[in-house]
Amino acid sequence: MARQSVVRTVGLNNTNAMQIAGPSPKRVGILFVPANAGRYTISTENVITIDMGPTLQTSGPTIEITIEKHGELVQRAWYGLGSAAGATFAGVIEIFEE
Repeated sequence: MARQSVVRTVGLNNTNAMQIAGPSPKRVGILFVPANAGRYTISTENVITIDMGPTLQTSGPTIEITIEKHGELVQRAWYGLGSAAGATFAGVIEIFEE
């Protein structure tokens, strides 16, 4: 089975949760990279309160979610909410297996 990755930057605001990655049964890993400014919180639910869940700080570590460690959780849709006024940019790396 071949693996491929998709790397992108997603702009998040501090008023509404935005979808970072859609659901995918082929996704085996997803990495969330710290924000360019401020922080952001991630969730598989589209209603998020900042800091109420996994939160990435500007100088903090990457969060890695894999099929091996977390099961089907990695395949769900993921949402993010930024903390900064204006845009917070989140880096996302998705890994798929065909």
